[in-house]
Amino acid sequence: MMNPTSFSTLLLAITPWVASSIQHRLGFAPPSPSSSQSISTFVNVRTRQADAFLPPTFVKGPPRISFFELDSALSIENENNAVSTLTSTQCTCASINTNTSLTEGIIRNTVFPKPPPPPSDEELHLHGLPILAQAAKHANAERTLCYELPENGGIRVSYRTALLDATTIASYITKATSKNKKKSDLAKPRTIAHLTEPGSEYVSSMWGTWASGFCTVPLATSHRAHEFEHVLKDSDPELIIIGGHVCRNDDEDKVSTAKTLPPHNEGELLQAVNNVGLADRVVYLRDLLKEDEATDNMSAVATSETGTEKYQYEFNLGAHGAIPSMDTPSMIMYTSGSTGLPKAVLTSHRNIYHQITDLVAAWGWTSTDVALHLLPLHHVHGVINILCCCAYAGACCEFVHFTCDNVWNRLAEAARDEQTSGQSTVESKKKKPNVLMAVPTVYSKLIEAYEHNVLAEGVAPHALKTLSNMRLMISGSAALPVSLNEKWKSLTGHILLERYGMTEFAMALSNPYTPMDKRYPGYVGTPLPSVEVRMVDEHGTIVDPESGLSGELQVRGPHLFQGYLNRPDVTEKEFASDGSGFFKTGDIVMYDKDKRSFKILGRASVDIIKNGGHKLSALEIERDLLEHPLIAELAVLGIPDDTWGERVAMVCRMKDPNEKLDIDMLRCWAEHRMARYKVPSRIVTLKEIPKNAMGKVNKTSLRSLFDDKTLAP
Repeated sequence: MMNPTSFSTLLLAITPWVASSIQHRLGFAPPSPSSSQSISTFVNVRTRQADAFLPPTFVKGPPRISFFELDSALSIENENNAVSTLTSTQCTCASINTNTSLTEGIIRNTVFPKPPPPPSDEELHLHGLPILAQAAKHANAERTLCYELPENGGIRVSYRTALLDATTIASYITKATSKNKKKSDLAKPRTIAHLTEPGSEYVSSMWGTWASGFCTVPLATSHRAHEFEHVLKDSDPELIIIGGHVCRNDDEDKVSTAKTLPPHNEGELLQAVNNVGLADRVVYLRDLLKEDEATDNMSAVATSETGTEKYQYEFNLGAHGAIPSMDTPSMIMYTSGSTGLPKAVLTSHRNIYHQITDLVAAWGWTSTDVALHLLPLHHVHGVINILCCCAYAGACCEFVHFTCDNVWNRLAEAARDEQTSGQSTVESKKKKPNVLMAVPTVYSKLIEAYEHNVLAEGVAPHALKTLSNMRLMISGSAALPVSLNEKWKSLTGHILLERYGMTEFAMALSNPYTPMDKRYPGYVGTPLPSVEVRMVDEHGTIVDPESGLSGELQVRGPHLFQGYLNRPDVTEKEFASDGSGFFKTGDIVMYDKDKRSFKILGRASVDIIKNGGHKLSALEIERDLLEHPLIAELAVLGIPDDTWGERVAMVCRMKDPNEKLDIDMLRCWAEHRMARYKVPSRIVTLKEIPKNAMGKVNKTSLRSLFDDKTLAP
């Protein structure tokens, strides 16, 4: 039998809490805290960081821990005698919570590969932030970070150029804020706001802010003055960086007609800045980059490899103590604000690390990827899911301003470029896009443009060839109608990958990257590597995932945000009261044990309609009604009713603006397709359904469209 000393030595490879738990159970260590003590011993409730997570599918009772040997596995045996194992590599970042009430009904990752753990503070001080260290590895003139404005001539920017600019920005920030000696912490982060168009200016501003130890606040180019005012007052940035007027192009043999223009709504931002008294904090990127101090902050080492000169750059970005720990504030993004003023979601570098590495592992990102980027860069979909994953993997982002013509033409051009590759050294540097992420509205608009034959001659066949050869296509930020997914598959051969996330934690659930036939339309998959989820009913009781019942989805993991800036009361309310660190998403879900996948039924506040004795999912009704041949898109919501509690109502856009749809026509069509009580009794037809930048409909605001005159019996 192994003696206690040798056993303890072996346990050094495992996280301290796991080691102490196992040692105690075998009699080698002091007892761990009793179950009556605060759970914060195991889960830091303030930062919402669970130490790590084991991946058995379900944990239905207190685990009994048995340790075999370090090189073998750590085994967790539950009361139903189901055993799950972790390899020794996985054990290095695993901890176990043995409280019965907190492990019951938890679902964890069993599908996706596990990414590497985040760096220690010592590694952070030596090498800087992981995302910047990764970018530095790709910093040679041939590795392209982004391709901007392809519809207007094109600008190619390398990792090297973006990092040089980031170094200059970091140096400027450090000097400009040197009089303020306060530290950036979770209670009061030091922030830098920036308004830039999508592209290298955005990336360099973000990287430079991080490298200087500050928290970045990306501003939305679509915002108006009053929206900017709220963000500026709330985040109190020490500097406000405005982009534009800088033209970076690493294609030296190409004379580009493209120009980097001032950010959209720069005038609105300046009005807001003056209104809140922050005019002295504005700095223009064109002036800042003139200082060109980047070469003073980096060293270049040239080596020769197979006759081709390769350059390795060691960038002094975020190393040597500028960022004291991975728990330093990193980014503030604002929620869509459907229930009041947008809330500032504060994340740390540790949170973002897990958000990125989970997706890089789950979705198979590599340096050969080229992502067609159509989305705004003040939401996690555009920032984390695409841009940051690209940068971490050494891939390329191609930024395209979304119009149907722009996207279809670019897709067609990619197929033509492939046919003529080798004839142009410039075009050979612009690789064919193989990753596409968008919101359902984008896919719907692209299909409409194709079906209505509005594309230029020859565009569709070439574009469809590019789409059929895509490595990965994803839909998110709003519910994807099954019929839309099926139409896309008929065009491209691809089932769109659906996933689930929120600003507060980026992504939590995802369908598998492979095999594609395990993606189930209408379902959003299973937990990502760092994620734990559970379901809770309206009474606060944990729902057995295998029961087929619905419940509110709650999420926990190191990817989870730190809290709402300046709103500790709201933060506290959004987390489970049992001290477990689970975040209450407000989304009602059900779990299909056969598909091993979650289905989102809708927001508890607007998508669950209480009609008589029924609880109806607005999203499911929407999926059914989208089969109607006259309807292009719609939104279903509940309207208060004295008799029924709520009536089902619908706002829709017709495929043909001249067509009309009344309730009798709809009921006749729906008679054999859905229960009568699910059919809308109120209908409003619009030319366009208003949406936010991410394609989401604010259903609360739509309620004002209805009055008693539209009521059907």
